Amino acid sequence: MIKHQTLLWTLAAILGLSSTSLACDKHNNDFNDIIRMNSEYSYKMIDITNNLSKKSQFFFQNKEKYLEEGKLYLGASIIGIADYQKSNTDSKFNYLMQVPTAANQVGKSVSEMVIHSMKFQASGSLTPWLSFYGELFYSPQQINGGTNIAISRNQTHVRKAWIFIGNKEISPVYASLGKQNIPFGLMNTMSPFSSSLMQHAFAPVAQSAVFGLDYQGLNTSITAIQGGAQYRAANVPVKETNVPSKINNFAADLSYEHKFADHISALVGGSYIKGSAYNQEFPVVHFGPGNIYNPAWDVYARIKYENITLQAEYAKTTKEWPGTHNPSAPLNVFAASKVDAFSVGGKYRWNNAAYGKDLDLSLEYSDFRAGPKGSPWRMQSQLTAGISTMITPTVKLFIEGIKGQGYSPLHKISGDHIDATGATVPGTTHSDKSVRNYVGLVGIQAAL
Repeated sequence: MIKHQTLLWTLAAILGLSSTSLACDKHNNDFNDIIRMNSEYSYKMIDITNNLSKKSQFFFQNKEKYLEEGKLYLGASIIGIADYQKSNTDSKFNYLMQVPTAANQVGKSVSEMVIHSMKFQASGSLTPWLSFYGELFYSPQQINGGTNIAISRNQTHVRKAWIFIGNKEISPVYASLGKQNIPFGLMNTMSPFSSSLMQHAFAPVAQSAVFGLDYQGLNTSITAIQGGAQYRAANVPVKETNVPSKINNFAADLSYEHKFADHISALVGGSYIKGSAYNQEFPVVHFGPGNIYNPAWDVYARIKYENITLQAEYAKTTKEWPGTHNPSAPLNVFAASKVDAFSVGGKYRWNNAAYGKDLDLSLEYSDFRAGPKGSPWRMQSQLTAGISTMITPTVKLFIEGIKGQGYSPLHKISGDHIDATGATVPGTTHSDKSVRNYVGLVGIQAAL
């Protein structure tokens, strides 16, 4: 726990808190007594490689451990990376931790040293039953449109904010309300930094209400989701618009984890969502409303044995994505297709490998398929090998090597292509199944 007043004031200012509001709790405590920092808690809540779709469950299981009632907890996390990327096709890079556009990546090789993202969290336990969590997000490398220095790409915004009800000491049920990750699938990655294509394809964030039960390894949840295409991965249109004016979507998740011994456990689960991202007509436009809703299902499993973790996940829509059919020749020979994603990976922890620190060695394959065989937008895949070490409990150093195959950006995935003059060219697409990318990357992730 850190009590350096200058640092706390800085974080409080970033999060928009005033000295008056911070000084007026029911016990009239001073600033230092009200504000708390727990770097382990901040790291685990902000981290997207673990518990991404199950943050509400993780919060329910751990809030008594990390949060003292009546205190405000502040935290921050930052990720910096340096990478070199090479492509066999001019200005087509498929590594999705950076937006793959010609506006940001030109030629057949690119390199960069950037702050990938920075996040700030504020949370607290108001009563034994009532808590809250909020997260500010800055990530110009993952926002599309404009240059790296454009104001539109350099804003900090509230990525998540929710109110939580639950007390595991009294009852196994909980609920959370707000803008949050939807419990759909597992969406974890074995890699130290890079998300799998499964996460990019199916992980939803939306205004929603999660109602969950967590009891002796069994976890189940039902989530009511506010509709509208403004939530890309949870898209149920409201009167064929993107206006989120109705609670018309839902998701359900059921999982069970059994611990056979101290270092042996297995997790299996399945999920369903009424409306996924894949319902737009041709041409596909990010956040377009669509005329239908397209459900999706997901199954996942994870096994932990001693120092080895193995994980697999598969998700698929129940209907064809209408926009994957281009009506113009010669691409009109490819019928609309269902969308699916698959990931499988493993991680081995090498204890005391270097200077008394553990090393995590990981390998993960994932793919995203959105078209029939032979189509330019058929598939995009990613193979990631990683090495990482925690030099402190909340500071991670990592190295990754990535091979990407195929180039299938969701925006106008099946065409029509827009040429250099801004004109639309019927019967063409920027998707390209022959693209091959190679990425070497080093980075650091740290939380306070």
